[in-house]
Amino acid sequence: MNSPRISNLQTKQYLLTFAVIIFVSFLIVFLNVRSVNKVSDSTATLIDKHIAELNEIADLQNLISFYALNLHQYYATQDRNHYELSSSVVDKFETKIKIIDELDVNRNVAQDMNNAMASLLAFAEQFDLEMSKQSGRSWDRLRDHLADAQDSATELTSQLESLSEDIRDDVAEKSTITLTEIKTFSHFQTIFSIALIFTSVIIIFILYGRLKDRTELYQRAYFSDNTGLPNRRKFQEQFSQQVQLNPERFFSILLLNIDQLKLVSGTFGHFMGDKLLVAVTNWLEKILQNQCPGYQLFQFSSTTWLIYLPDTVTVHSVEKVTNALLDIANTPMKLEDREIRMTFSIGVSRFGKNGDSIEELLGNAEIALRQAKKTGGDKACFYSREMNTEAKQWVELDHALSLAIVNNELELFYQPKVESRTGRLVGSEALIRWRHDGELISPGIFIPIAETAGHIYQIGQWVLEEACRQWAEWNNQGFDLPIAINISPNQFQAPDFPKKVSDMLEKYKVPASMLELEVTEEIAVQDPARVSCIMQQLKDVGVSLAIDDFGTGYSSLSQLKELPVDVLKVDRSFVKGIQDSDKDISIIKMIFDLAKEYNFKVVIEGVETKYQCQQLKKFGDLIMQGFLFSKPVPNGDYARIMANKFIEECVSLNQASGIRAGF
Repeated sequence: MNSPRISNLQTKQYLLTFAVIIFVSFLIVFLNVRSVNKVSDSTATLIDKHIAELNEIADLQNLISFYALNLHQYYATQDRNHYELSSSVVDKFETKIKIIDELDVNRNVAQDMNNAMASLLAFAEQFDLEMSKQSGRSWDRLRDHLADAQDSATELTSQLESLSEDIRDDVAEKSTITLTEIKTFSHFQTIFSIALIFTSVIIIFILYGRLKDRTELYQRAYFSDNTGLPNRRKFQEQFSQQVQLNPERFFSILLLNIDQLKLVSGTFGHFMGDKLLVAVTNWLEKILQNQCPGYQLFQFSSTTWLIYLPDTVTVHSVEKVTNALLDIANTPMKLEDREIRMTFSIGVSRFGKNGDSIEELLGNAEIALRQAKKTGGDKACFYSREMNTEAKQWVELDHALSLAIVNNELELFYQPKVESRTGRLVGSEALIRWRHDGELISPGIFIPIAETAGHIYQIGQWVLEEACRQWAEWNNQGFDLPIAINISPNQFQAPDFPKKVSDMLEKYKVPASMLELEVTEEIAVQDPARVSCIMQQLKDVGVSLAIDDFGTGYSSLSQLKELPVDVLKVDRSFVKGIQDSDKDISIIKMIFDLAKEYNFKVVIEGVETKYQCQQLKKFGDLIMQGFLFSKPVPNGDYARIMANKFIEECVSLNQASGIRAGF
């Protein structure tokens, strides 16, 4: 978002733009009024002065023509009445000339016209005197006088015509100037109007963009980009107001987290992870519409949903809702051409019972959710006060775990692997332990914390390097048995993981055949094509690959046969049920037979009793691992096992169970 400083600057720019527009608008109005006044003045001058002046000139010209005509008729008819008739307009001459002089004070034409008029009258008078003679009348003189009078009349008429032309030219010039100014102003007004329209369009677009930006900012602030659901902030603001208005109300919230979402995103890519979020959202809305009308669904975080259940939903009904939601484990999500199975972890808290504020309610729901995930997921946990102590311990352990590598608190224990037929020690599995404040913390406690808090990748890298370093140290002592290590999903999916494995082997001079990498069945089946590509890169490095916890997922040997794996590790849950269930024996035998067909080695983990060992031996050549042979031990104890110091005890235990010792 823009800083307030930038926003203020933009505001000032907008205000300045509007001020300029208003100023230019007032200028246009002023110029328009000025032009209108100018046209009005020109029109008034034309009507009040120039037209009147032209009319007077025309009248005077008519009078002169009338005067001259009567002189000619006097000459032709010798009737003096014509002279008297022409003389009757002499006063009008003077009046008209005076009017013209008053109308056109700038030209000073009255003197010239008066002189011309005086000449005309003088010649007319001489003409009359000559015509009045009874004897001695000279027609030559009469013609001369008449011609002189006519010349004076013509001169006067010419003066009037010239004056009329001057007036017309003046009017035309002023009209042209006025019209030019009007035309110029009209062009300016047109340009300004276009600029104003253009500016208005730009401002509209800017305002629309700002409105759109504000809408987008609001959408981003209060709704999820992926699912379109209202987010945590929206929930907090909405229900904080409702709680303030009605603090006595009761309602429940559920926080749901997909246990496998990070695995799906890491395996198929974030695009597929986003599509999974949308698919799960649609599934949730469908379930909730049937289970509890009045619900509201929120996107609490990128991997977690929040469900609001109104006070009409009882605690018993909440349990029914959680059970329905957990049924997602039996509902594979179809994404393109894949079916993805997943489970939910759910944390539940109730307002009024588990918190008196929205923040406390959310915090308690998160504690319950963490408890559900810590115990393996695929379950719902209702908040209880006892969880606060565990949550506090969780936070403390999370902080301590982030410093465990720096403080050298992590170490590897090694659990031996033996051949079922010979009892020969064939290697070990490296298992991480955390010694904090002088006590060993169970992996069942700190591994979920590491996965949730994001420490698992760093820890996995430490395990890889420590196992290689320890093998090199033992090799210097004359031991060369392979070591198997567990690989986390984040570590396996890292683009540079095969190179890191190669670099570690080269750094500590460890033959690639001495390192076995175990990945869970869940990782292997998510995207067989991509997993196969990564595994092939690891096979090119030369390490062995094993599928751990085989039988607990949804894969089949037909899926796994396409993967470049070497070993199947049968999950301990099948071994545990051998004594009580023939079904588990049958499953192990089927796995063993098919593995043999596809040339996989089989490792049975969790062998703890002689009976289990005896039953497993019937299947043929197996590798066994479990407390019957040895619990995971520190590196020094395992070195003594390899050195044969404690091997006899291990072997004697095997012999007692019918396994022949041999190394």
